This record gives sequence, C-alpha cells and structure tokens, in this order.
Amino acid sequence: MLNAYIDLLKSKGIRYKEGASLALLSSFQIGGPADLIVWTENMDMLIYAIEQARRTGVKYCVIGNASNVLFAD
Repeated sequence: MLNAYIDLLKSKGIRYKEGASLALLSSFQIGGPADLIVWTENMDMLIYAIEQARRTGVKYCVIGNASNVLFAD
C-alpha cells in the first residue's frame, strides 16, 4: 500500500520522506516520526497526492505550516 503510493509520488517528482521527525517541522518542536511526509509545490501536485492516497488506501492529513500544531510522540 505505502510502497505503491511512494512509487506514484516518484513518478510525478513529488518530494517525500519516510520516517521523518514531526518535531523538526512544528513550531513547538514536539512530535515523533511520521510514516511519510509529502511536500507539494502547487495545487495540482496536492490534488494528485490526495487522489492517489485515497486510491491506494493510505491515510493522510493535510497540514499547512504546522504552527500551533502538537504531534504525538
């Protein structure tokens, strides 16, 4: 499931990282590792990433700049 999704992201040149610390991304510097983080450069990439996550059954959450967000460890 996740590998298929990653292959689809790669095919469109969409940046991602597996196992990245969410603490490094939030303004509170709190949070454990995410299975996968995806960065899109424009709305079309975002729409594609969401559509493919749904299609492949990957759970997702869209987060902006991660300010005032607390992630679990």
